Amino acid sequence: MPEPFQILIVEDDPQEADLLSQELADNGYKILWAEDGEKALQLIKQSLPDLVLLDILLPNMDGFEVVKQIKDNAKTHIIPVIMVTALADMDERVKGLDSGADDYITKPFKTFELLARVRSMLRIRKMYLDLTSTRTKLKESKAENSLLKKEIQGKYSFENMIGASPAIKKAFYLMEKAIESPLSVLIQGETGTGKELVARSIHYNSTRKDKPFIAQNCAALPETLLESELFGHKRGAFTGAVADKKGLFETAHKGTIFLDEVGDTPLSLQVRLLRVLQEGEIRRLGEVNPIKVDVRVIAATHQDLKAEIEAGRFREDLYYRIQTFPIPLPPLRDRGGDIPLLAEYFLRKYCQRLGKECRFSPESISLLEKYPFPGNIRELENEIARALTLAPDQESITPDLFSEAIRYAADAPVHKQGTVQAVTDQMERSLVQKALEEFKGNRTRAAEKLGLSRRGLLNKIRRFGLE
Repeated sequence: MPEPFQILIVEDDPQEADLLSQELADNGYKILWAEDGEKALQLIKQSLPDLVLLDILLPNMDGFEVVKQIKDNAKTHIIPVIMVTALADMDERVKGLDSGADDYITKPFKTFELLARVRSMLRIRKMYLDLTSTRTKLKESKAENSLLKKEIQGKYSFENMIGASPAIKKAFYLMEKAIESPLSVLIQGETGTGKELVARSIHYNSTRKDKPFIAQNCAALPETLLESELFGHKRGAFTGAVADKKGLFETAHKGTIFLDEVGDTPLSLQVRLLRVLQEGEIRRLGEVNPIKVDVRVIAATHQDLKAEIEAGRFREDLYYRIQTFPIPLPPLRDRGGDIPLLAEYFLRKYCQRLGKECRFSPESISLLEKYPFPGNIRELENEIARALTLAPDQESITPDLFSEAIRYAADAPVHKQGTVQAVTDQMERSLVQKALEEFKGNRTRAAEKLGLSRRGLLNKIRRFGLE
């Protein structure tokens, strides 16, 4: 059985303290009591309680000064403090929060209200301890990414990949199996879920790790240029072909080629991709003789390829060739518990780059966990980098440093009915619509604000009927 949480009650009225102690003890908490601020600070130093319930009106030293000293101390600043007061003056509440209190409750209060606030603060404390442990390991490690993988992910460890949720662990398991196999891999996931990172992790942990890893976004080039880029060309094959050129498949010989957004490949090129997968050979533009290549193909897409087949935009035979070993990547909204881990990882990353030392406030982590992140991990990383750039050195990252989209999530109406997906879709639609209105229909700027690629934004516009 785990040890009960220890709560320090700071209250100068013995009867009030006794009543509060009894209510909390009846719910399994261990209680300490201090009748004034000086004794409270001594007990905190000696016992490091899990939570402090602090009255504002105390003899000699008021609650504002007590909470300030708790939060200014490096050893005690993560202890959550709930200020307890009979004062109804909003200015006093604000002063308490400004002094460092994490929450407040006004007398008289219901027992269930007090217990709800206590449980909420203790959850935040546990999260903070987990993040502090991760931060310490990062600082002590000479190979930060390697240690973080081992401690958080166990055997599901892949370079620069963070996560402990069941959804991402399943993906790690499939990645591990893909490393051991020579089969073609199809990575499926929304924009920003880390598809290229998965492909690189598979390659650099496989027997091909000493050979080239070549990546090409199939949606980034027009058809003619993409064909030349993938398969190469002979001098004079078309206007501007002034010299022979190797294609990416030749360059990746004995290694891996990553075809991102393979669902956007033109139908005419899909035939040539199929031949590479079936016969292991390519033909440069303008040449007759085929060239043998030994290349492992890892493809990725955010699209539903079966729907694309039904629509006549993707070849069924190619689909069954590239999806021999499918790996679905979950969106960030389905990775419960991973946002604090990822946020801490990105915070350390950008603290090192910017030469800063900052931490998250509990409110900022709570806000991040409420947001659906339509742009997934990429959007989260951009938010952390932006917030840290705005934050003063040695200070906490607070909610006001996040983008409007993140802050808006906290004020969005709570939907009590419907599936999780339906509620998420409604939130995403609202955010996309608001961004388009803000930039007067400029999709490029709206995509940047939302942390999406332009194509990713276009897909959401079509999906939500905002055209």
